[in-house]
Amino acid sequence: MKNHLHYIPLQKVNPETVKLKDLSELIRVEMDVDKTVSENFPINAFGKDDDDLKVLGAKALLQAFYKIDNVKYDLVYEYGNIEFLGLSEDKDIIFNFKEDNVNASGIYEFTSQFYDLFKMGKYANWLVSRNYEDLLSENLTKLLEKQKDTKKQFRFIREGKNEFLRGFTSTSYKNYDNNLCIYLIFLALHEQSKKHNINFSIDRAYLSDSAFKIYFEQEQPISIDGLGDVYFGAYATNNEIRETQFSFEIRYRIVDPEDPNVYFSAMPQLRDSVFEIRKNYGLEKIKERFSNINRIKEIQESMIEYIEALKSVKEITPDELRRLYGKITDSRDFTSGTKSKMTDLYNKNLVRNTYTILQLLNKINTITVDLDELQYLERIYNDFISELIENQKRK
Repeated sequence: MKNHLHYIPLQKVNPETVKLKDLSELIRVEMDVDKTVSENFPINAFGKDDDDLKVLGAKALLQAFYKIDNVKYDLVYEYGNIEFLGLSEDKDIIFNFKEDNVNASGIYEFTSQFYDLFKMGKYANWLVSRNYEDLLSENLTKLLEKQKDTKKQFRFIREGKNEFLRGFTSTSYKNYDNNLCIYLIFLALHEQSKKHNINFSIDRAYLSDSAFKIYFEQEQPISIDGLGDVYFGAYATNNEIRETQFSFEIRYRIVDPEDPNVYFSAMPQLRDSVFEIRKNYGLEKIKERFSNINRIKEIQESMIEYIEALKSVKEITPDELRRLYGKITDSRDFTSGTKSKMTDLYNKNLVRNTYTILQLLNKINTITVDLDELQYLERIYNDFISELIENQKRK
């Protein structure tokens, strides 16, 4: 995400929130899907307009979101309305959209995605590698003409006076874009906060011109003697371009009460999410999945049961440590550099010392600062903890 044209990371978020009525600004009244969502999830069903939204940090997140959202838009064009102008310095396609006389250059994966529409990815790359731009122009011009009535919805991003092509968005599915996802998340957490007297805050967030990752955390920890303080939270993500789902997952962080710098976070696999909403879901399916958020308290209570069982795991055995090492070094989700750091840590430190589960996972966190890799570690940690508890039960 951080390599995107527009990217805003939020850390140490200002705790200021907004009024419930402010969420109405997330609804685009000209969009049918937005109207449908707001009619079925009206703000007044969750409280009074002037009630404070019970998500600390909401103001900073919305400000960041609007800053990015104001520079992106979707337009539908027929291929017959598109003229190939050439390639940019980065070898990305440049198009002129004749109807509006707009020139735009591809960024990110747009160019390869466009080539793939015509099954010509390898051929196009071969032409470009040999500077046969005239042949590429001839091919694309003829293909656009032969399929001139085909329509596609293009995602544009404005940067200063320049226009860029980010990708394609769907015209056949309802686009539950980032604005609607944030709207639904905030309303859901607000309702849970009122129902269970829980205070939620935004721990950190990462927003780009097509996606977001938001980490929430409850203010009040649950103290477990002999283990540490457990902070429950949630992770929400969505991507408007890729065919991935909008998801909301429970995560937790265990902190050493004697040293707040010693901690680890863990999260179950995506299949165990509170809810996930795919781009082809209709309204009734969304309502059904969204209602699962009422299970947050139930899910947390069941997770506390097995987290408490960690108290009986006094130290990690060599076999258990070896299995954890393998989960990381055998995974395709980590770079070779990260795996190398894990190997060094394992050989020079972990196998030579005895650690509690909290100390061990805290040390392993040091092998990467990459956001995606840290998240992969969280899922591995949760699996590892589950295995430790099952092994303990068999003893």
